[in-house]
Amino acid sequence: MKYFLCIDCGLTKLKTVLQSISGEMICERSWDTPVSDNLIDVKKIKNILVDMIGEIITENNVEAEDILAVSTSGHGNGVYILDKNGECSYGYSSMFTKSSPYTPKTDETFSITMQTSWSGQPLAILSYIKNEKPQLFGNIDKIMLCKDVIKFILTGTVTTDYTDASAAGLLNCKTSDYDKNLLKIYGLEDSESIFPKLCKCTDVVGNISKEFAKLSGLSEKTVVVGGLFDVNSCMLGSGVIEANKYSIIAGTWGINSAISNTPVLNDKITQCCIFTNPGQYVCIDSAPTSCGNLEWFLKNVVRDISYKEADEIVSKQPIEKSLLYFPYIYKSMDLCMQGGFSGLEAKHSYKDMLRAVYEGIVFDHTYRIEKLKNAGICYDKALLTGGASNSSVFCQMFADITGLEIHTVDNSQTGALGGAIVCSVAMGIYSNIEEAVEKMVKPKKIYYPKKNNCYKEKFLRFKSIITERKE
Repeated sequence: MKYFLCIDCGLTKLKTVLQSISGEMICERSWDTPVSDNLIDVKKIKNILVDMIGEIITENNVEAEDILAVSTSGHGNGVYILDKNGECSYGYSSMFTKSSPYTPKTDETFSITMQTSWSGQPLAILSYIKNEKPQLFGNIDKIMLCKDVIKFILTGTVTTDYTDASAAGLLNCKTSDYDKNLLKIYGLEDSESIFPKLCKCTDVVGNISKEFAKLSGLSEKTVVVGGLFDVNSCMLGSGVIEANKYSIIAGTWGINSAISNTPVLNDKITQCCIFTNPGQYVCIDSAPTSCGNLEWFLKNVVRDISYKEADEIVSKQPIEKSLLYFPYIYKSMDLCMQGGFSGLEAKHSYKDMLRAVYEGIVFDHTYRIEKLKNAGICYDKALLTGGASNSSVFCQMFADITGLEIHTVDNSQTGALGGAIVCSVAMGIYSNIEEAVEKMVKPKKIYYPKKNNCYKEKFLRFKSIITERKE
């Protein structure tokens, strides 16, 4: 049997998934991403990968040479630094905010990048480092994005693909290349040499290095491909490759996206960037407003309830009309809002609050889908992935509140499946991404919207309050 190994590193979990070349998940290992104060420990990532890959090979009796290719995906934005000694010790996550003073206004950069300018982007963080930590900046050899660090760990080579670089605001989206005028806006015009070589997501960029093969048990014959921005990888893995449906990723971040056949120049949505290769576009409106809120609530407010138990409670708890939850405990790029409850009274129990958290998460997704609609991207169905897609309660709530048909797929790790799709094209198993998606993605269930006036009234109130607080 032949395999692909797909590695996905988000801000919450680092996952390694072994898949058959037909896209079936054989096994998965996951570990908490080593993040502290918005810094990510790359040495720990390497050690975790060595352990996880070694376990996968040993416990599944896999011959190393039967793993044909490895693909990586990762969280967008942030920046990882390779110094002039060839060492990469840590990265800044996309939640880094100290770069705010060095972040230009969106209208200065939008015509180049086609996206919102914000403090978690690589150029903003690099501008901060240049101004606040000049010695560190002077020792930069190359910068990388999350998935590229993993490729570097595996191969020793430095590249980034178009999807990740575009989504991170590094490229001129019209030319699909780095842009001197963009660098000048950030005061980085003399630093072109630190940016990595661009590649396609399906390009073979190297082989497993001798060092990493020895540590992990992988074969030096195994190739590593360009990989993808995790949003794009999840879209591929859920079958969203045409301009006919939304992709909703409800994980730590809430990511709402759709394919567009032409660039969409609308500064009211987060970004329009390259989908799989230059000439294809994906429009995204996103914020850290999704299931990270539920994780926070279960860890800090009701500490003895599992996700399954939370689902059971919410499924039985009636809608409380007066109680709203605003999922802004992490800074949102486009709203001057803080997280919390509105209408909370002594009569409300933790069960009411829990249901309100679920609703608030879906309300924010719905608000952002409306922004995509206002940009001219209008569909009647969506594919839901991320942690919420494992909950039938969440799935039905998404259908009822958004008014969309909510589709799910028969693979809980769509980001990894997206990686397998890329590998299959790189290895010539399928001639293109469209053919690979048709063969490898399996539909699961459809949730149809039910009319609910209470949800409608609550969402209108929710939207009224957050739009009043806009910058």
